[in-house]
Amino acid sequence: MQHYLSDEILRKETSLKMVEIKIDHDKCDGCGTCKDTCPTSVFEINDGKSKVVNLEACLVCRACEVQCPKGAIQVIE
Repeated sequence: MQHYLSDEILRKETSLKMVEIKIDHDKCDGCGTCKDTCPTSVFEINDGKSKVVNLEACLVCRACEVQCPKGAIQVIE
């Protein structure tokens, strides 16, 4: 896991592409929408902020990114 300022950025490589999930912890209020929306349990809420705990399971469906009410999540391919 790499940290840049207040952001959490995690990456995984698949055979075809690189996937990155970026969480802006300045925007994240820990509401849990990402955790509740994700079909593969990629997220947990720890210390009042969203954390990626299972990046390998990410399907790149972008449900977390679209549903986040604060716009705190970016899924980048």
